[in-house]
Amino acid sequence: MSQYIFAAEFSPSSEVVYLVSHGNLYQYNLNAVNPKATETIIYSNPYNNTNLPADSQLQLGMSKLGLDGLIYLALCPSGNIDNQPATYQFNPRSKYLAVVHNPDVLGTGCNFQLDGFYLGGKYSTYAMPNTAYHLGPLIGSGCDTLIPPTVMFDAPQSSVCTNGCVSFGNQTETVGNTVSYQWLFPGGNPTASSDSTPVVCYPNAGSYDVTLIATNPFGSDTVAMSNYVTVTAAPNANITPSGNDLQATQGFASYQWSLNGNALVGTSNIIPLQGSGTYSVTVTDNNDCTAQSSYVVTGINALVETSFVIQPNPASGKVVCSWSNIQVQAIELYDVLGRNVLQQKINNSHQATSTSSVQAVLDLSGLSSGVYLIRALMKDGDTLVKKVVVE
Repeated sequence: MSQYIFAAEFSPSSEVVYLVSHGNLYQYNLNAVNPKATETIIYSNPYNNTNLPADSQLQLGMSKLGLDGLIYLALCPSGNIDNQPATYQFNPRSKYLAVVHNPDVLGTGCNFQLDGFYLGGKYSTYAMPNTAYHLGPLIGSGCDTLIPPTVMFDAPQSSVCTNGCVSFGNQTETVGNTVSYQWLFPGGNPTASSDSTPVVCYPNAGSYDVTLIATNPFGSDTVAMSNYVTVTAAPNANITPSGNDLQATQGFASYQWSLNGNALVGTSNIIPLQGSGTYSVTVTDNNDCTAQSSYVVTGINALVETSFVIQPNPASGKVVCSWSNIQVQAIELYDVLGRNVLQQKINNSHQATSTSSVQAVLDLSGLSSGVYLIRALMKDGDTLVKKVVVE
């Protein structure tokens, strides 16, 4: 090969290099100890070969590795183009680019094709477009790639509950930074946006379309997605009193109760009354949609915490409940699902006074480990609830 190198391009793996010299194409294996010794002529320039027809007298020009992993080379007439007539300079086969289809394969397996890519009626000479710039579009330049944007977008979470919000991602491909966006969100808030990555909230259940229009100096592109966003109605949770309990609407996946903002033990739709105040429940349905409801309880006298004692706690067998200054008529035990698993009535002759206390023994040995609620029911209608842990 001559020391004159007109163009060079590496294969996608960078293990093979292709050099253009005097219109010829040479291949070298860069993994070899001596790459020069692996020189293979892939295409030979038919310069001054008068035995070939005119449209076959072509030599190679600049080369470029495409995004598809193929190497493209400009085709131009063989010989001195400046001394040839115009009909010779625009060789019919110059309407193609030569292509190396398998650049990482050595020898003829690289699959070189002289007229491998049709230019749509345009001609190539010696050069190739500059594909490595990062300066934005050069408006009016014949060497630039002036194309409209290609719109693409997504939403990591396109299914939400009512009043939920969707964050939209924008993967639009465009030349340069001069691009504007127009989003359309029927049924959303906002209903339209010019932001690149908007956030939209949906107040009502249903399915909603999303449209994105992107525009740059060379044109625009539109993508419209039907029923792209799905909004599920939030659950409706109500609390109603039921004897010494409060009961929330049944049928939800989970329940979380609180009294005056403090979490209560219990995961079912029923919670024992534990004094006056504001009871709240947060319910979650099978779509992970949530709702909250509150209920204010009044008229239950505040009970002294030390009036009712449970020992030992935690317990693994029997526990002793003792109390003073209060009149207990029954003791009930509930699990976290609100199920009554034990009940014991208190004999009227065993009532505490200001100078004496009363005890009741509960056998918890047959219960599974976990958290339980002991509820003491008073003769005057008050209720006292305490937590006990069964080991």
